[in-house]
Amino acid sequence: MNKFPTYLTIIPANVRYDKNLCPAARLFYGEISVLLNEDGYCDVKNEYFAELYGVKRRQVINWIKQLIENGYIRIEIENGHKRKIYVLTKEQ
Repeated sequence: MNKFPTYLTIIPANVRYDKNLCPAARLFYGEISVLLNEDGYCDVKNEYFAELYGVKRRQVINWIKQLIENGYIRIEIENGHKRKIYVLTKEQ
């Protein structure tokens, strides 16, 4: 049985070719975008992503940092503990 998610994602060209992002952060952007809920944010924890990709939690944090610094996502913390990750539309 396949343990990996089976959904498709589209990674926009401006993300795919952004040399400020490591290749894994580009892929990670696609992962976040397919996990957006009906309210437009992803609330999946770093541990999920780390396990999915077989990396340490610190690596996931680095990908998030790259995406924030380059304007592709934003994070909101609700009630001091619930994280919401929003995908931003960025002009090419």
